[in-house]
Amino acid sequence: RELQITDMIRWPKGLLLLGILRAGDIETACEYLDRWIESGADITSIEDVLAGQMLMELAEKQHDKSESAISISDRRISVYTDCSDNMAKHLSSYECDEEGSLPYSIKAHNEHIYADSIGMICPFLMMYGIKNEQQKYINMALQQINNFMKNAMDDKTGLPYHGYRYKDHEKYGIIGWGRAVGWLMMGIAGCLSLVNMSENNCDQINYGDKSFMTSISNMPQISEIMEEYKRLVDAVLEYQREDGLWGWNMPEVDSQTDTSASAMILYALSQYPDCKIKQNDHEVSEIIQRGMNGLEKYITKDG
Repeated sequence: RELQITDMIRWPKGLLLLGILRAGDIETACEYLDRWIESGADITSIEDVLAGQMLMELAEKQHDKSESAISISDRRISVYTDCSDNMAKHLSSYECDEEGSLPYSIKAHNEHIYADSIGMICPFLMMYGIKNEQQKYINMALQQINNFMKNAMDDKTGLPYHGYRYKDHEKYGIIGWGRAVGWLMMGIAGCLSLVNMSENNCDQINYGDKSFMTSISNMPQISEIMEEYKRLVDAVLEYQREDGLWGWNMPEVDSQTDTSASAMILYALSQYPDCKIKQNDHEVSEIIQRGMNGLEKYITKDG
């Protein structure tokens, strides 16, 4: 029998779309998003917003002036832009706590703020705010990151808990869960890379004018988050194994290698390679390459 598809862009599919897009298969990404749009383009949770990054990037391909630019039809650009607008409105109307953080699931009524949310929504909010020159979305992205770094980090290891409960700020989950680290790094690196890219390439991408981007780059919150990210990267690299990968529970030496978490961390490092690290004076590119070599050993012949 045919299975009913309840959420076509929930985060697992969002991550697959991100991979497909980064691999350069634009048409496959567009075709899947078109199917979602034809089904009603429902946005049911924070988990759906990860796909918003792809919607915005694809809509911007038409404005890309580089030699590798790919033409996207005007119809798709219009529809993708409308869907991005709807995602931004969904987040704007989302219930938040007194600090401005968005709980991972309103339906669960558990008041939990998770690292997952940082990776799923913050780059989208930053991208949307920059493109449309709407400061409130940029502020929302930075607020999510600031609140999480303030409330969910372990002082001893420098690693995050999975999350915290916003009612009493009680930390939740284990310290250094690999995928929580991956989501957090992806979210922060994604935001910082957008600021860096947009300020330096305003004439090549349709992301705000130079003066607006300069004002964003000069925000004290950007500098603070940049320093927090550097400290996080230094802490994470302390737990990189000889094969270049990380365990599912980083502080636990014997924990099983987690290729998903490792790939997320390596992707985050590649997003924002300008981050200066202290790890034995190694370049970020060397650390990424060591990790990629480790990941390749887990990939089967059929991919």
